[in-house]
Amino acid sequence: MGALRRKNTHDVQIVTLANKNTERDGLNVKVHQRKHFLNDDAGLFLKVKSLVIWL
Repeated sequence: MGALRRKNTHDVQIVTLANKNTERDGLNVKVHQRKHFLNDDAGLFLKVKSLVIWL
C-alpha cells in the first residue's frame, strides 16, 4: 500500500506542475510516457482526483 500511495503522490505532483506554464515544458517527457492510458492533462487531473478520494 505504501508503494501505491507514493505513486499517487507522484501523479499529484505532475498535475501541480502541469498547471504551471513555466514548468510545463519539463513535463513533456513524463506526460508522453502516460499517453498510453491518458488522453490529455485533463484526463490525468481527473484520474488523480479520483485516486485522492480513496486515500
